[in-house]
Amino acid sequence: MEAYEIPLVIFTVLTQWAVGIVIAIALFEWFKPKFLQSVGKHAFKKSVYLALGLSIGGTIASLFHLGNPFKSYMSLIGTFHSWLSREIIAVIAFNIFLIVLFYVWWKMSDKEGLRKWLGSLTALVGIVLVLISGMVYYQMALHPEWNHWTTFGNFLLTGLLLGFLTVSYFVLKGIDEEDTELVFPFMGRYLAVLIVGLLVTIAGSLISPG
Repeated sequence: MEAYEIPLVIFTVLTQWAVGIVIAIALFEWFKPKFLQSVGKHAFKKSVYLALGLSIGGTIASLFHLGNPFKSYMSLIGTFHSWLSREIIAVIAFNIFLIVLFYVWWKMSDKEGLRKWLGSLTALVGIVLVLISGMVYYQMALHPEWNHWTTFGNFLLTGLLLGFLTVSYFVLKGIDEEDTELVFPFMGRYLAVLIVGLLVTIAGSLISPG
């Protein structure tokens, strides 16, 4: 791998990771709201802080992929015909939502409704970002092996798996014994879905014409 491609790899992985964290928290918000009334809130607050750091770090790394980082604004010119330009707009939008979500968790974490809906919207914007990032690679004529649905599957699964592991770490680190029965079954089902998705994507790659 040439040196100039490394910042792009860092950007892609870190933003997917951040999206995965936000998705995991949003799912906990919807399916295990009682957990957030105990140690869950503290665990997820740390996760949101990390997600923001990862996303901003990845965004900064992406600037070094450009020939001249100080002219990065020029990359927005091709919005109507370039998936790369759309990716930049999507990551800006995701960062904006994530910054607001960070503030809510920092200063207004007791506002459950605001926290839940803003987190869900941020997760949705993140999914759009990952799909657009996948499209950047999917449509590359020089790499026909990427012109397959598994490109999107790999991108989404990378974020979901990293996000799940990160949130699980903070949950397990601060969980009370009485809460294990509340979250363990949910975490087990979440992991099972990820494993199935991974197996399906691997199978899709093996039978791909490319």
